[in-house]
Formats: sequence, structure tokens, C-alpha cells
Amino acid sequence: MTLRRALGRASALIAATLAIVASGLAEEKQPAPTDPLPLLRAAAPHEVVARNLQRPVGVAVAPDGRVFFTEQDRGTVSEVSATGVVRVLTRGLRHPAAVVWEHPNQLLLVADGLEPGAKPGSDDDRTGPHGRRGLVARLDLGSMAFSVLAEGLKHPRGLARAEDGTVYVSSDGLRGPGDADDWDERNGGGKDERRDGDEVELEHGVVFRWTQSRGLQLVAEGFKKPDGVRPRADGAILVAAEGYRSNPGRRLIGCVFAIDAGGRVTVTVADACKQPGGLALDATGGLFFDGQRDAAAGRDDDRDHDHVGGAYPGFIDKLSPGGVRIGFATGLAEPSGLTVGAGDLFAADAKAGLILRFRAPERPKVDVPPEVATNQDPFVLHGTATPGSEVIVTGGRETATGTSSRDGAFQVPVALRHDQVNALLVSAVGAGGIGLASDPVPVRVIHDDVPPTVTLSMDPPANAAGWHRSAVRLSYVCADTLSGVALCPHAISFMTEGGGQAVSATALDRAGNSVTQTVVLNIDITPPEVQARPSTPPNADGWNNGDVTVLYECSDRLSGIATCPAAQVVSAEGADQAVTGVAVDRAGNTATAALRVSLDKTPPTITSVANPAANAGGWHRSDVTVSFQCADSGSGVAACSPAQVVHSEGAGQAVSGSATDRAGNRAATTLAVNLDRTPPTISAAVAPPANAAGWHRQPAAVTFTCADALSGVADCPPPVTVGGEGANQPAAGTVKDRAGNEATAAVT
Repeated sequence: MTLRRALGRASALIAATLAIVASGLAEEKQPAPTDPLPLLRAAAPHEVVARNLQRPVGVAVAPDGRVFFTEQDRGTVSEVSATGVVRVLTRGLRHPAAVVWEHPNQLLLVADGLEPGAKPGSDDDRTGPHGRRGLVARLDLGSMAFSVLAEGLKHPRGLARAEDGTVYVSSDGLRGPGDADDWDERNGGGKDERRDGDEVELEHGVVFRWTQSRGLQLVAEGFKKPDGVRPRADGAILVAAEGYRSNPGRRLIGCVFAIDAGGRVTVTVADACKQPGGLALDATGGLFFDGQRDAAAGRDDDRDHDHVGGAYPGFIDKLSPGGVRIGFATGLAEPSGLTVGAGDLFAADAKAGLILRFRAPERPKVDVPPEVATNQDPFVLHGTATPGSEVIVTGGRETATGTSSRDGAFQVPVALRHDQVNALLVSAVGAGGIGLASDPVPVRVIHDDVPPTVTLSMDPPANAAGWHRSAVRLSYVCADTLSGVALCPHAISFMTEGGGQAVSATALDRAGNSVTQTVVLNIDITPPEVQARPSTPPNADGWNNGDVTVLYECSDRLSGIATCPAAQVVSAEGADQAVTGVAVDRAGNTATAALRVSLDKTPPTITSVANPAANAGGWHRSDVTVSFQCADSGSGVAACSPAQVVHSEGAGQAVSGSATDRAGNRAATTLAVNLDRTPPTISAAVAPPANAAGWHRQPAAVTFTCADALSGVADCPPPVTVGGEGANQPAAGTVKDRAGNEATAAVT
């Protein structure tokens, strides 16, 4: 029968479910203890869990401490409670073998057959025509119902379940040709086609893989009496068998083999042994396997042989993680099943009828919290463990070991994988490393030699010149992607004035790495100093009479001056004109200087007034008072000349006056005063002249001669002719000068 046809038929039956209710099964009391294995020697304390059993071959342990086992001769699955009470869970199995605990409350098991018609606890024949054969089944411990995962296997023995739910089972192949029709009908037929397309008949022991989605699949064939199977952490499948032969013809000698992902088989334990049975892995990766020494075996079937040389040939050996084979226990009769629970090793001895428990050391106590971060490599783990035990730490860059002292103290340097989480498992291995590994203590060690990052924010930010003009709030955001931030600086407000002030803050991660963030702060909150001055100081009255240039002088003791006002020219006249300039320092602070400028560039006005006023000829003939009138529309008159009296006669006498305004502008005026108080002179002449007697005998012409030494004659009388007769006839003439002075001359 080809493998593909056989597997096809098996897949059609996987969904079949059979309920065998184990109600009413009585608890069984164990007889008084005897010592069926008086010469049992082991590298760990041991005790009997259940005795007087009928060929127990499979053993499993639940997380709560319950122990489950199968008895081939009774066809039962039983439970040993945490208090030691044995209870049969179900009957009706034909040659049950391996059993495996499955979360949450189920068992996986293999058996040669399962009889639907058998009653719980009955001794009916369990090989009837309606029986199910060569099973991989699931037993629900709540409902006590069986679910058949696969059937048609020939003598299934070994069983294991991977963490992903994949089930591995070993058997002598598939059922024989006598059941071929029935098998084909229920499993769909088909052939096993290897990569080269050749059909392969299953003539040797086989390891199968079962998954919910794909059913039963071949993993490897060619094993001699395969038994225990166990998935290994690296993905390989370990198989206990008496040998291996590939097709074609490659023969391997050993008792434990490994199947890699590609189906290649290699030897794990090279020494041959008879009836290798159970396989179990402890927390450190140590492999426990059992069997019988070759020298003790006289034939393939050793079920009934007597112990040789006073001791049973059965053994349990350990293959250390380093590949060293160590004897763990001797003096067993026929060890047939192994499992590890809570660090303890449980073994079924089929011939002795026992379930044994080998005690692991107590879990070590580690002097670090469950999670710790470090930047050290190696990282030294301290703690206490059973004195004399080997402490093994896995999960780092490499396995680390140490030995606990007499007082139990240990320290183990552990090489860590850098910059990642190292999920360490710390176990104590009894008997100095050859015994059992305790249930491991998990320790998460985060190696982190990368400092955290710190992002600094400043509020407000510095200006373009790098200065602040107010208090600065420094805030920090820290991050660390590995170990996490242990300390991040608090936000601070910094307001001390000064340039180049270094402000440092340190962040720390949980591994002890630190980073210091330093920022240089320039703070200047004091305004600059600015002074304004005129290029020409004002006079005492505060006035200027010429354009004023306002000059600025700036200084700043911290950040320095960024902008000082340019000089400003004031040319517009006006009083109290405000001129301002703003100085800015490099921090942005400002200061304003203001200067008041009063500017009057226009001279005052001045006029002179003579009193009395000059006549039309511009002359005066009496004292003249010259007064001045001053005015200024800008700064106002500061000084105006007083009135002056002119007494002296003369022409063009200059009388000057001036006006000065408050800005210092000056105006002057001069008045020419002509003063003539002296009358002019006038004389009269008669022609012809009178005789001696003083008489004229003809008309006489009287002429006048006028003169004025100052203002000059303005009007001299014309000649007068006296023609009438008479004595003492008067003839007179009046002269007037330009000043208005008069003089008269008369003749008779």
C-alpha cells in the first residue's frame, strides 16, 4: 500500500469522534508499597508516584501537578491526583502507548485500537469488527469524549505535540493489506510521491506529522522500532529508535536520531541500545532518553527477560546541551516513557509497573528583578541554588554555567546578545550538572549600550543672533528604544543674564547609559543705553538759531548693540520739537532716547521811530527822540534797543538800534537824523543905494541874500522894489531853511 493512498484514507476519518464516558470509574487504592527496583540508582532523589500497574508505557503531567499514564495490558488511561489518588479515566483502549498533556484540559494519546461498544470498566473483547485501530486521539477530560485525529497506524508508540499544535507520532508504518479496501474508502486513497516521483511502500518505522489543516503527513521513514518523539527548539524532531536505514541503503547506528526540516536523518546518540523508549527535554536543553543495555538483551522482545548480574538493564541517560552523554539512572526494569513537568522527570517502567518521579532541585533564587537592564557584558547573575548544583543560564549569547557553593551562593557571568532583550532561563542542575534541571527562573536582561536620546526644546527660541531677552524654559523629551528611560531631566526656567552660559542636563536609561545635553544660553533682559545730544548745544534760553544735528551714543553691557540710531538733522524751525531714536541690542531689547530741539533761524524785526517826525525835507529843528520797535514770531524778542534823544545839530546823524531774539538772532536798524535848530541868515541890500541923506530918488530894489550852514536854505525871499514915495518905507524878507527855521531881514 502506498503512503499517499494510506494518508488519503486516514484524512477521511480524522473528523470521526467517539465519546467514551468514564462515569462511575472507581478510584483505585494502591497496595502497600514494596520496592520492585531495589537497585535503582539515580542522580536525583526519586519516589514512586503509582505502583502495581499493568505495563505503564506513557506518562504525562498537567501544569497543576496531575500525572496521567496509560496501561497497555488494561487498556486504560488513569490519573494520579496531586494527593496521590489513582483514578481510571477511561477503558476500552487496545495497547495504549504514549500520552501527552494538551491545554486546556485534554490528553492526546495513541493506541492500537478503540472499541466503541466497550463499556467503561468492562473486560469485553476489544478487537471486534467495529473497533477503530491505530489511533491518534484526543480525550477531553471534562466530557470524557474521544476525538479521533488519525487512524490506520501500525503499532503507534511515540507521541509529541509542538507549541504550534502540530502533533508528531511514531509507528511501524500503516496498517497491512488486509484492511486496504476499508482504508482506501475512508481515507481517500493516493500515493506517496517523493521529489523524484517514485512511489514508496512503507516497510519501516515511520514518523508522521499531523495538523488540523493538512491531516497526516510523512516526516521520515526507515526507523527500526521507533518510539519516543520530541520536537527540539531548533525545529528538528528527535526520535528514539534502535536504528535507521534510508532508502536506498544508508544505515545509521544509534538510539536517538534527529530529523531536520528537510527530512534528513542524523544520529544524535550514537551508541546502540535496545528498546529505546521515552524522550524528554529539560529546561536547559538536556535530553533524557531511556532504553536497555545491549548486553542485557537476548532477543528483540525483552518484556520478560530477567535482570542480568543482579541488576535490571534498564537505564535513563542524559545528553547534555554540550553533547556529552551522562548516565542518569540505572537499575530500571523496562523504562518506556518519559516526560518533564515543573522540572521533575517522570518515568514509566512497564515491567516494574511503576510511575517514578525524579526530583529536580528547587528553582534557584536570582538576586535581580524579573526584568533588568544593563550595559555590561558579561552580566554577572548572583543568587542561591541547591548547594553543589550546576547553575545553567541559557538565552544569552551562549550558555553560561557556574556551580553553587556550600552555602548555595552562585555567580555566573553571562555573555549577552548586544542591544536586545536576552530572555534568560536560569536552572539549577542537580548532582553537579548530571542530574535534572530545575524549573527555570526567567530573567529578562536587556542589554543596552546605546545612550538614550534627548530632544531639547527652548521656549521661546533664540533670535537670529542667538540671544534671548526673557526667561527661557528648557523642556526635554527622552527616548530609549531598548531598556527604556530611567531618568529624564525636568523642565526648567532659566533667567540668569549672561552670555555663553552652559546649561547641562543628563538623561539616564535603565541600563545605566547616560547622555548629557548641553545648551549654551545667551540671555539679556536689560535694555541698552542710548543718549541723544545736539551737535550744537542750545543757548541759555534753550534755542538754536542754526540747523541742529542730533547725535546718538549707544552701549550695552551684555549682548551688545545691534542698531544705534543714525544722526538726525533738524532744520525746521519750531519750538520744543521732539526728536527720538531707538537703540536695539542683539537680544532684541530696545531703548529710546528723546531730545527736544527749539530752532529759530529767522532774525527778529526792528523799526525806528523819530519823535517828532522829520519834516518833509527830512529835517528836524528841535531835539529828536528816536525809539525802536522790535518783534520776533519764533523764539521771541530777547533784547530791543532803548530810545535815543538827538540834541546835536547836524545832518545825517546816525541813530542805531538792534533787536535780538531768544535764539540769538540779531537785527539792527539805523535812522539818519537831520537836526538844525539854527535859523538861516538873511541880509537885504538896496540898490541903488540911498544918498547920504538916506533917500532914494528912484525906485529902489531891495534884494535879499540868504544862507544856512546846516539844512540849507529852503526859501529865500525874492527882490522887492520900493517905488512909492515916502519916508521910511519898509521892505522886509523872510528866509526859511530846510529844517523850518526862519530869519527876517528888513530895510526902510
